[in-house]
Amino acid sequence: MAATESQRQLLIQNRLAIVQDMRVRRILDILYSQGILTFDDCERIESHPTNADRARALLDLIPEKGYRAFRSFRLALQESYPHLAQLLKGDAQSPDTPEQPQAEDELESILPMLVEGGVPQRPSVYIKREQALATLRKGLESLRDHDGWVILHGMGGSGKTVLAAEALRSAKLIRTCFPGGVSWLSFARRYPKMLLVLDDVWSWRVLAAFNVRCRTLVTTRDSTIADRVGGHKVIIPLQDGFTTDQSKVVLASWLKRPVESLPPEADAIIDECKSSPLAISMIGALLHKRPDRWDYYLKLLKNRQLSKLGRSMSYQFDTLAEAIALSVDSLDDEIKQQYEEMAVFESNVKIPASVLAIYWDKDEVPVEDDMDELVGKSLAKIFPRECRDGRRVMVYSIHDLQMDFLKERCPDLTALHRKLVERYDASCQGQYHLLKNDGYIYDHLVCHLICSNNIEKAKALLTDLLWLESRLAYTLPSSLLGDYIKLKKILNDENEELLEKYSELVSVHSHLFMVNPRPDIIQLALSQTGSTKIYQQALKIARQRNQKKFYLNWCNKPSEKLDKCLMSLRIHKSSAACCCFSPDGSQVVSGSWEGDLQVWDAFSGASIANFDGHEDEVVTCCCFSADGRIASASLDETVKVWNISKESLELTYQGHDADVLWCQFSPDQAKIISCGADRVVKMWNSKTGEDYVTFLGHLDIVRQCAFSSDGQKIVSCSNDTNINIWDVQASDTRKDLLLSITHHEEAVNSCAFFNKDTMIISSSGKKVTTSSATDGSLLAQFRCFGNVLCCNISSNGLNFAAGLTTAALQ
Repeated sequence: MAATESQRQLLIQNRLAIVQDMRVRRILDILYSQGILTFDDCERIESHPTNADRARALLDLIPEKGYRAFRSFRLALQESYPHLAQLLKGDAQSPDTPEQPQAEDELESILPMLVEGGVPQRPSVYIKREQALATLRKGLESLRDHDGWVILHGMGGSGKTVLAAEALRSAKLIRTCFPGGVSWLSFARRYPKMLLVLDDVWSWRVLAAFNVRCRTLVTTRDSTIADRVGGHKVIIPLQDGFTTDQSKVVLASWLKRPVESLPPEADAIIDECKSSPLAISMIGALLHKRPDRWDYYLKLLKNRQLSKLGRSMSYQFDTLAEAIALSVDSLDDEIKQQYEEMAVFESNVKIPASVLAIYWDKDEVPVEDDMDELVGKSLAKIFPRECRDGRRVMVYSIHDLQMDFLKERCPDLTALHRKLVERYDASCQGQYHLLKNDGYIYDHLVCHLICSNNIEKAKALLTDLLWLESRLAYTLPSSLLGDYIKLKKILNDENEELLEKYSELVSVHSHLFMVNPRPDIIQLALSQTGSTKIYQQALKIARQRNQKKFYLNWCNKPSEKLDKCLMSLRIHKSSAACCCFSPDGSQVVSGSWEGDLQVWDAFSGASIANFDGHEDEVVTCCCFSADGRIASASLDETVKVWNISKESLELTYQGHDADVLWCQFSPDQAKIISCGADRVVKMWNSKTGEDYVTFLGHLDIVRQCAFSSDGQKIVSCSNDTNINIWDVQASDTRKDLLLSITHHEEAVNSCAFFNKDTMIISSSGKKVTTSSATDGSLLAQFRCFGNVLCCNISSNGLNFAAGLTTAALQ
């Protein structure tokens, strides 16, 4: 229905007052969320250079949108500009005002009350947080029979305001508990059972000013403000943000596209936002305007440039950094300085109070009090930690986005690292191996030295056997090896070679440092081949300790190292059954006889992810995809696909009827082939598990299968002595078998394409054979010293390796 004449006249008569007083952006958000304005309407209005021009453009558009648009505009003004809304109420008794439609449901019947009470409108992209919403409504229901407080607190951007407003959109709650209505911040009229909502309260003085003995809901970043008020109180912490699925829904809603069509950058952006509703919503709004900027916004998040994430249409702050700054700048000067100095730490690292006591040069008790205040203001988190001696201490961490803000704001991070190092240096008079284990410094001291540009001292520590002895007593060897990797990237070739020797001493014996009693690193260094600097240093220490410890000096040891082992790890609790490098060689996945999978760093041995879901042994195969997933085959008759970054199970494929012995991703990662004791090779969708093709033709257990480099063919081998080559693209399953190779007389246990997919390498009995992939002709045959269990060929196709039952490798 078109706007009435009286409405048009009211807009004309009050045009000057509205243009002077109204800030347009907030009104646009409300009208957009109600469907009155389209995104294109908002864009056209926003394109005007000044607020006055934008206001005039909006006033010109309202009559064109009809009668309902005028009333929605007036109600939108009621929240922030009640004096302007009053000017537009002149049409209430106008004879040309159409009859008001009846409410379609109960929620519609209370919406006018909420709007007039100043309750914010639902944002244009809204995610319902069922559990948090139910908890808040339960807290509000506790106010039904008496006055009191409900305190909803959480960090800036955690969604307090949206959640509080949504909790009130319940006709049952309002009529049962607050029949007198709702007033958000300001309340002109007061009824015995009215609910007062104080949104985003920063000081207890606000609560004192509004303590008028009525039912009150408060949203705040600082839960300690409730300590100053009496009466019934319910404290509700809001700590969890959006789930990954909820975050994807927000992004998809802003872009008006299915969740399934979001690009791979969406997962990376969600991970960088660390579940923050504010961050996800801001990114969604920005992408709505510029959907081609996924890479750009991801880069800003990765580079911690929060201040460049500009204003969207959905939040009151211009940037994400501004929302966080508001909390930090409200702190007292001393605590604010201490908080800003926490930029020296890394995200997700738990920091004991004893570390902060050294850093800030304070006793632990006042440090704990300061941190309790930051926790209360949602600027830090607190966790209990069990010490080795049975003591229970509290450790602290800062949300990733808050830490990113601190680092971006810090004018000199190097100086902060230098300050921390100097404080620890003073506490031990430079004898770092005598430092008390506080659960932090042994793991992170080298990193702080590097960041403070004290490279020589970092090198001195990592080549000091006394320091290594102390560190390995308190930390994992993978953490120490990670420090070697960081420092080697900085040093020149000569210094790197020395560092490599010490790194090798740790890496080769890593598996020994994972169990108790741990070996004596001085004794290990005495066993080093040749007269190296490591050996000389160990010999000097051993002589100094000759009255306290007994050491053996290997007199006739060889002058050179006899093997080329780079690292030895104890990853699993039972025997390792299979392992595989990632495509880039930086990670290794391994499976054990107990059915667990471990993903670890190929250079430091640090654990990256672990999975436990198979009901039987993972005895045969585990493999990587290029997109960050792994697949594992098991005797439990399944193949499981895992997501490494999320450490979660994505898919369980149950298409086999017997033990599964092998699996492999296709070159494009979209498909997986698997085979086993049910005598078939199956190809299926790696995302959904949907079967594509079942290749039938083998008469016995299928031991192994592999894709060609272009993904167009599959080779498989079996106990039936045959090697089959299959056509992936064949539409007729009767024609999918391209070739059957029958050179072997015994069961064939391995096969693969090589030489640009023109040849096949296979193993059977004591023989390794190469055949033509075109006609199956025998090309070469190699006899080994024992039965061949497995074989693999080099990337250039010139060499192969075979593992034998004699425990030999040829």
